[in-house]
Amino acid sequence: MSGQKKAPGLGEPRAGMGKPPAAAWEAMQNSQIFTKHQSPKEAALAWAKAGLPVFPCKLDKSPFTSHSFKNASRDLQQVEAWWTAKPYAMIGLPTGPVSGVWVLDIDAPKEGRPADGRVSLAELEAKHGPLPATRTHATAGGGLHLLFRYPTEREIARTVKQIAPGLDVKAAGGYVIVPPSVNGDEGKAYSVLDASPPVDAPAWLLDLAFPPFTAPVPLDRVPASQRRVQGGDLHPYVEAAVAGDLAELSAASEGTRNDTLNAVSFNLGKWVGGGELSEAEARDALKRGAAACGLDEREAEKTIDSGLPAGMREPRIVPESKPRQETKAAQPERECQGNQPPHIPAESAAYQPGQDQPARRFTLTHGADLPDDPPQWLVEDFIVSNSLGMVFGESEAGKSFVAIALACSVASGDPFFNQMTAQSPVIYLAGEGNLGLKQRERAWAIHHRHRVADIPLYFSNMAVPLDDPHSLVMVQEAIDEMAEWAGTPKLIIIDTLARFCGGDENSTKDTSSFIAALDTLRLRYQTTILVIHHVGHGEKGRGRGSSALRAALDFEFCLSLTGDGNTRMLGATKMKDAERPAPMYFKLDPVELEATDGAAGNLDFPTTCPVLTLADYDPPPRQTAAGKGRNQVKAMDILRELFEHHRANLEASGHSPAGARVTVEEWHDECARRGINKNRFREVKNALESQGVVAVENGYILVSYEKQLGTETTET
Repeated sequence: MSGQKKAPGLGEPRAGMGKPPAAAWEAMQNSQIFTKHQSPKEAALAWAKAGLPVFPCKLDKSPFTSHSFKNASRDLQQVEAWWTAKPYAMIGLPTGPVSGVWVLDIDAPKEGRPADGRVSLAELEAKHGPLPATRTHATAGGGLHLLFRYPTEREIARTVKQIAPGLDVKAAGGYVIVPPSVNGDEGKAYSVLDASPPVDAPAWLLDLAFPPFTAPVPLDRVPASQRRVQGGDLHPYVEAAVAGDLAELSAASEGTRNDTLNAVSFNLGKWVGGGELSEAEARDALKRGAAACGLDEREAEKTIDSGLPAGMREPRIVPESKPRQETKAAQPERECQGNQPPHIPAESAAYQPGQDQPARRFTLTHGADLPDDPPQWLVEDFIVSNSLGMVFGESEAGKSFVAIALACSVASGDPFFNQMTAQSPVIYLAGEGNLGLKQRERAWAIHHRHRVADIPLYFSNMAVPLDDPHSLVMVQEAIDEMAEWAGTPKLIIIDTLARFCGGDENSTKDTSSFIAALDTLRLRYQTTILVIHHVGHGEKGRGRGSSALRAALDFEFCLSLTGDGNTRMLGATKMKDAERPAPMYFKLDPVELEATDGAAGNLDFPTTCPVLTLADYDPPPRQTAAGKGRNQVKAMDILRELFEHHRANLEASGHSPAGARVTVEEWHDECARRGINKNRFREVKNALESQGVVAVENGYILVSYEKQLGTETTET
């Protein structure tokens, strides 16, 4: 859409803006940036001017940006800002459709990695024929990058990461460093050996890099005479369990495929042993699943022959389900107003939360082998991907406005009030006010210069009790149907808890059942679940109902009105795996709505709708912070110095100073060194905690207001 505003990232510029990939590479062929000495900033801008998205990387090739290649941009102002802040950053280029290329990475042998990609490539060329001349880069480590046109016309089911020793593939979901970046360890530069535009790779190389396969399909039915289950059809519970196992098998990565096949064979064997599944169809499904993940047929048969009989020796049958009374939330389907996902079937069933869910292997891992990766953000510094969270607040605080703004930001890929998002389809399970939600989405789209039709945001048409197994399956089937053509949602919003929890929210047992249902959705789609909830009765600082819900949350935000009665504050009250972000302040600004065809001439149709915008709000200082004693002032001065020291160290090492943290132990030791003994420190810390000046979480000191430390920052 020409002229449409879009945040920097892989989604911009949209169709009609900037050069298509082929034209961009032709522009790079004529570029002179590699024939003379230029700074990394000038080179990065040249790539962006040609129409290719770039992002800054550290000297070890890891990204500076929070979402790696997903933050890559063609926006010249963004690129200039990145390299102004990091003048010696290497230039990262995402591979795949966004840049129009995939890369054959030919490694040179080095200590600890003896594989020589040049030897492997020579062997392949001797067998299949030589590769055509194409754009070629020399890497700083002595290897080569051969850039080929990305085969958009080919149906790519998966990408092989390594096609031979020393021959790696970089395609969709990856990136490479491009010239004239300089390697930090060796001081050597990437260079262009052949500047001609990327060409099509030969068919034999495409087959190796992007091998076709047939994904597992539903189990073939066998004649009833061959089935040990009456009626001939698989029980829906078994069908869902088997489908989940096969999906896990087909997605297994290299190094885990054989173990996964063994575990899935064992699981299906148990159903065979219990008479719920025939051995013939189990073997057929396992073979297709093994082929889907790339296992050798002969190797797969050996694993199946081992795992399947072992499972048959431990029979498993469908558990009996208890009848459940219909809850008030299980209302008859009513006509939907506004956008809705595909039709929800009236009857279906699958595995049931809390009742012998499809088994996953229980394993133990040495502490040294546990992953130590930084958080993957859905919303930078606010919401971690694949997590469970909640926003709670009083009625009319604006919770749904926050939910709509978040949903639209993630669905469109726009920043959520300056915080970068990971773009993805979004599911909004709406329990009330579909028409109002539709108007709020329209208002957001108008304010942010989008078309509603371009935002992959899908609303439910009714509320169902998610803790009811059959209702949960209805929701899963609707999401599955949508995901087939729109993609897997990375955010599911439930508005509100009261409308989608069929039990008593004050009951720990019922709340635990509701949490189990949320975990089923989260694990099924590897998604973030955000629950919208009301405040507790007489307790404005916590969500209503059982404390079991808050204990299960990965993050929690409270939305409240400030003292002026107009400004809303969104403040973090829990962040399990990350630092609590600073509060955000919002206001509601009216947006003029354009009348639709059905609303033209309707005097009752709203002509305006509020939209959430950032507010310029300076919170008043806490009254309890005044009047601190001499030791409290001294301890706070020490704490301020510690924060400043850590901030300076982070900045010097090229990291964000916002990550500065001080432990209780570190604060205590420095206070002791300066004359505040152990008992006095305990009194000081307790007093500051009671005043709300500091808080302790996981051994770290949290400061309620940055002004108490004098570390507030000004963004420019």
